[in-house]
Amino acid sequence: MKHLIILPNYKETLDTLRETLFVLASHPNAHQSYRVVLACEMAETGVTDKVNILIEEFSTAFFEISCTLHPRDIEGEAAGKSSNVAWATREMNRRNSSYMMEQIITV
Repeated sequence: MKHLIILPNYKETLDTLRETLFVLASHPNAHQSYRVVLACEMAETGVTDKVNILIEEFSTAFFEISCTLHPRDIEGEAAGKSSNVAWATREMNRRNSSYMMEQIITV
């Protein structure tokens, strides 16, 4: 059983996200069972650099670490954490629908 962890963020500092990921990585089975998704906002300045740094730093700490980028132009959706979580959930399901059926999901 894998554990999908959606980590919403919008304008968090690199250090804040790094601290959260260190805590998650300290769990005994993180490298075997945690799929971490950084749920980000495309409109955030520097977000790509930030997630690339984190993915590189934590690539061996988790079973999988990736990111999703909530687009700017979805009608009725504002930039922010809740929109980022909703987008990440839809995107992970689009990438592989078994993610949602075969995992524990935590936000």
